[in-house]
Amino acid sequence: MIKNFASIDWDEFDDGNETFRSISGHLTAHASQREPRHKYWKMPGWVGSGDLTAIFGPSEAGKSVFSVDLACRLAAGWDFGERKDGPQHNVLYIAAERGDQVKRRVDAFVKHHGGEPFSNLLIYDGPIDLCEENFLRAVIRAASWHFPDEYGAEVVIIDTLAAAMSASDSHPDAMHRAVNSLTDAVRHGNPEGLCSVVVVHHSPISGEARMRGAGQLQGAADMTIHVTRKRDVSVAKVAKNNESPDRPTRSYRMETVSLGRDRPEDPETTAPVLVAEAAATSVTDERDMSRVRSHTKAMETLRQAIAANDNKPVTESQWRSAVYQAAEGISEAGKRKRFERDRRILGSSVTVLDGFFSVTERDVA
Repeated sequence: MIKNFASIDWDEFDDGNETFRSISGHLTAHASQREPRHKYWKMPGWVGSGDLTAIFGPSEAGKSVFSVDLACRLAAGWDFGERKDGPQHNVLYIAAERGDQVKRRVDAFVKHHGGEPFSNLLIYDGPIDLCEENFLRAVIRAASWHFPDEYGAEVVIIDTLAAAMSASDSHPDAMHRAVNSLTDAVRHGNPEGLCSVVVVHHSPISGEARMRGAGQLQGAADMTIHVTRKRDVSVAKVAKNNESPDRPTRSYRMETVSLGRDRPEDPETTAPVLVAEAAATSVTDERDMSRVRSHTKAMETLRQAIAANDNKPVTESQWRSAVYQAAEGISEAGKRKRFERDRRILGSSVTVLDGFFSVTERDVA
């Protein structure tokens, strides 16, 4: 890092000066670039080579479980689809809180998927302070000696940001120093090349879709992944990607895996793993899921009205009565809005002939 600009002797600012050489080392003439600089991915669409990625979301959304699943897949050479023969990456997981829990979750992943223990996934549960210069780089360099090859740590996951800081994550100066540590790790953490750094952070208690007190992290991150949870289904969606318009989404639920017990009288030890949610993966995001549910419910109400009319088309009044009955317990204004919404949602799924409504033939089960 270049320091003490105020004391530079401009008469000696030439190719023999240390500051001059440091700056010059980062200057590249475009004409000297013979080949295009391609974008490389550790996991396509999710973790880029040399990227800083932030995973964020509210408490209990499943961020840490998702992060452990991501770490295991990167180490195994898997993606979130069917591919299981990709390059295996050396992963350093910095468990700034609940290190034993992280280890159990890795055990659960291995047991659930029938694999072998990872030699290229290291878990660090010792002290860490992103606010202290070079602390993170020292942990990464030390870990690099323990991987089974010479490549060092290729992916570093820090869980969570607040637990890895000695000062509050809402303090601007502390966040500035933490972000500097993260970006420094991207550039210098791996002596063999650029490192990919993933950090887990929280959303505000208010539930806003942003990172808590982390405008600097938002700006520095190449990618962000927003994790939410509703009705036991979690959704991880790429919210920011500086290099692509793609915003991949993964929907999943948590399944409990038994890890046994030391003694018969001990309680059973369990840990969660992620399982793809079939119903959720057929749509792109939570809003699409809501539309599908609303369409299904509106169609069911119309079918009930038709069935009550001897399976004959119904008038608007008959359909409206069925909707009002299904919406019992809400205000009259709410019932009117419900009927208008149902008509709008069903759209071309409804055929109107001489004032009578029926289900369009292609929508008949």
